[in-house]
Amino acid sequence: MKKQLVVHLRVYRGRELSYDKNGNVTTENWVVKLIHGIPEWYTFLKMLRPNGYCAIKVEDVRFLNEGEWIEAGELPTISEEVEKAFAAPIEKLSPEQERIATLEAKLEEMERMLKSTYVKPKDSFSVPNKLDEANNSVSSSNANDLDDIEQLREQYLSVSKVKAHHLWKADRIKEEIAKY
Repeated sequence: MKKQLVVHLRVYRGRELSYDKNGNVTTENWVVKLIHGIPEWYTFLKMLRPNGYCAIKVEDVRFLNEGEWIEAGELPTISEEVEKAFAAPIEKLSPEQERIATLEAKLEEMERMLKSTYVKPKDSFSVPNKLDEANNSVSSSNANDLDDIEQLREQYLSVSKVKAHHLWKADRIKEEIAKY
């Protein structure tokens, strides 16, 4: 019966390895245990880069002998196989995948920009402004003007059966109504 080797791989997730001030790796990492030579092993090696791993290291190789796990040591063939699989270039994306990737990058950029320009709403209380009374009188006169323009637009619609242009002022609408 052939001995099945169990390989312990330490995988590091991210774009690149990062270290703290003591030189310890701070990148998210964990150990993956796989049986060498089965289809799962080859699939895992094939998908190292697409799964977002930035580094991989063979930590340990063991095999089962009469119910006991025995260290096989680091086998150079396994290390070479892992390094070769990790160094393989990522497959070229299809045009649809490229389009999706660019759209996702643009979306992330837009979300980042929105977060950076977010302004927290003011509290309900505010400092009294001396100009509030003057602004209220101006806004009420503007409101009356708007009501007049809206009435003129309705009148123009009833006469001409066409809506007035949105940039026309009250004088122009009156002129157009006079033509009918």
